[in-house]
Amino acid sequence: MTKFKRYTYFGVLEYWIVDPEKQFIEVYDLQEQNLIAVFTF
Repeated sequence: MTKFKRYTYFGVLEYWIVDPEKQFIEVYDLQEQNLIAVFTF
């Protein structure tokens, strides 16, 4: 089971990926049992 699948299974509402080296942030939101990328900075 992937992290995303596990997070949706347990009801994680939001998931952030932060890479300080690349100065990159990606935000995922739980929508209809799927984590969807909603913001990228």
